[in-house]
Order: sequence, then structure tokens, then C-alpha cells
Amino acid sequence: MSPPGPLPPNGPLPDFVSRHFEEASFLWTLRHRAIDAAHYTFADLERLDERVEAHLDGLRIAGAAAEAVIDEALSVAGAGEIFASAALALESGSTARLSPVLELARDSDAGLEAFVSAHCWLPWPRVAKALGQLAHEDDTVLCQAALAGHAAHGQDPGAVLPRALSSTDAGLRARALQVVGELRRRELLPVARQALASEDEACRFFAARACVLLGERAALSVLRSLAGSAGAHAAEAVSLAVRRMERGEAREWLMGFTERPEHRRLALAGSAALGDTFFIPWLLRMMRVPELARAAGEAFRFITGADLSERSLEGTAPEAGPDTAEQEDETPEAESDADLPWPAPDAVAAWWAERKRDYHPETRYLLGRPMTPEALREVLGVGRQRERRAAALELAMRHPGQPLFDIKAPGFRQRQWLAALQ
Repeated sequence: MSPPGPLPPNGPLPDFVSRHFEEASFLWTLRHRAIDAAHYTFADLERLDERVEAHLDGLRIAGAAAEAVIDEALSVAGAGEIFASAALALESGSTARLSPVLELARDSDAGLEAFVSAHCWLPWPRVAKALGQLAHEDDTVLCQAALAGHAAHGQDPGAVLPRALSSTDAGLRARALQVVGELRRRELLPVARQALASEDEACRFFAARACVLLGERAALSVLRSLAGSAGAHAAEAVSLAVRRMERGEAREWLMGFTERPEHRRLALAGSAALGDTFFIPWLLRMMRVPELARAAGEAFRFITGADLSERSLEGTAPEAGPDTAEQEDETPEAESDADLPWPAPDAVAAWWAERKRDYHPETRYLLGRPMTPEALREVLGVGRQRERRAAALELAMRHPGQPLFDIKAPGFRQRQWLAALQ
């Protein structure tokens, strides 16, 4: 068979290529939201990733025609367009193609995250050189991108990591401390311990996170303080802290949060992380509080495994008043709960009354099963994204020598990691 001739310069092809670019950009944006969504399973993420990859394949085949479409689109590009453009530029190996995408990405956190995501999407051999070049830059933003990309591939960032840990830029230090924990760099634990006293909140949090992931309890006081301050990292701090506390200590601490209305969401996050049936009666009461009902239902599922989207357990949303509906919908909490089912409190209470004898009061549960390594690995394979994050943290704390399983990685890479865990 003779090789195909050149692609036609006009006709339907430009529209066809544009469609590939638009779909790849849109689907990546959808994926970016899905990785933290309450209702997306790993299978859902894999299907979405396959669709993204299919449209990227269409752009690869289009060659120069795709480059023309990308050049035109970059003038008004959003995060999804930056991802698709960066992925194609990286595959081409052309610095001239990648440089304008980087300049556009630097204009916003979302754009830079999309740029890094392209490096995470492609196989390591395709991006190792580009990430290495970013790591040698003096620009703190580019160094953060290099660190994130190396961590996503489970690769040693090299000299940029210790350099970043001693940087005067707080954002770069925080990113470096995050990488210390995710790559389980135990030799850098003394640096993380020292950073527990940092004046920057993000640095304190990621230093504490690194410490607890590496088996240290010394960071618990910092996590407790961060949780009590109700800052940006409060919910994560609670979820990490209870996983390292003794059972009685964790119960007593979380009970303090349940007594303060402004901290009840933290108690919900902590009870889900602890997986302790001790909190079930309180969760059932919180299902009757409209602004907490769906989050309480999610915590109940985390512990018991009950699927509240089943017809017998799902309720209906309460009618919102005309003055509060729009305001509540715009809060971060409401956005986080948006994809969760409304529980039917009476039905859920009856479900629990029938089954509570099957749960041991001194056992920690995730989705109704004791947190054994086998059960946690199963959740990584079949759970929803937030549940998978919990399983990944639990496994990491049980195996300090293994990198933290990245539930945000491309599905095809996660599938390889899951096979290796069996």
C-alpha cells in the first residue's frame, strides 16, 4: 500500500481538527473537576481519560493542521486549551511550540495547573527533558511546576528539591514540602520537622502532612492548630490528624468540634476519616440539618458503605427560602456537596438499626469494611474519588516506603500501579 498523501489544505478537515481540539480541551476540563468529585468512580475516570486520549490522537494524526488550529486558539485559551496545546507541544519536542503555551499558562493558577497536567499525562520519557529544563530555572513558578511534574511520575526531582526547601519563596517551599511527603523522602524528614514552625500556613500544613505520611506523630499538634484555626487546610488537617491519633484521643477531639456549629463540617470530615461507628448517632442527627445533610450522608457512607443514592435511602432537597437559595449555592461547601444525594434521615436510621450489630465498635471502617490492606486496595480500584483518596492515605501510612498513590494520575497509569499493588 502506498503511503497516504498530504492532508488537504481546505475542505472539511479544519473543522474536523478544530472539533478534536475543542473536545480534548472540554473533556480535560471535565476531568479536572471529576478528580475531586463525590460521584466519579475510577471506572468513570478511565472512560473520560480514554475520550481525552482519543481526541489527542486525532490531533496527533492531523499534524501541521492541528498546529494551525492551536495557534489560532491560544489567543483566547482557557485551562483546557492550555492542556491540549501543551500535550501536543511536548510530544513534538519543539521548544518553539511549548514556549508560547507556557507564557500563557503563567497568567493564572488554573493555566499553570493545566500546563503541569500535560506533563503528568504523557509518559515519563516524553517529558523528562522538559521537566529537567524547568527544574534548572531560577523562576520559582517554573520550579514549582517541575516539582509537581516529577512527583506525579514518582521521579526524583534532583537538586531542585533541596534548593526549593531552602527558598525564600513560601509557595515554592510549600510545594517542595508536599513533594517530600508524596515521594516519601525520609532523609528530608528533619527539614520537614523544622518547617513545622514556619510562619506560612501552607508550609506548616505540608510539613505536617509530610511528617504524618512518614510515620511521625510530632506533627499532630500543628495539625490540631491548623484545624482549630478553620483556615484553608483545616479539613485536610483534621482528616490527617485522626488517622495518626489514638482512638480515644481522636473521639474526644472530634466531639469538641461537634459542639460548635461553625466547626461541624470539620467533625464530619474527621468522622469519615476515622471510620468510627461511635459517630453514627450524631451523623444521623446532622442529616436533619439542611446545610449539613448531604455531607453527613457522605460521612455515613464512608463508614458503613451504605449507598444513599438508592431509592429507599435517598430523600429530597428541602425548599430553600428566596433570600438564601442563591447565596447557599455559591458557597464552597454547597459546591462540594452538589453531587451528593440528599439522605432520607428516617430511612437511613432504620437501615442502621437493622445492621449496626454487624459493626464492631472498636474497628475502623471504610465503606463498611475494616481497613485492611486488601480492602483498601479494593477501594482504590472500584471506589469513588474521595473514597479512593482516603484509601490512598491509609495505605501510605501503613507502608512508609511507598509513594502516595496518586488518584489524579491518568487512568491508564493508575491501572498499572493497581496491578503492581496486587
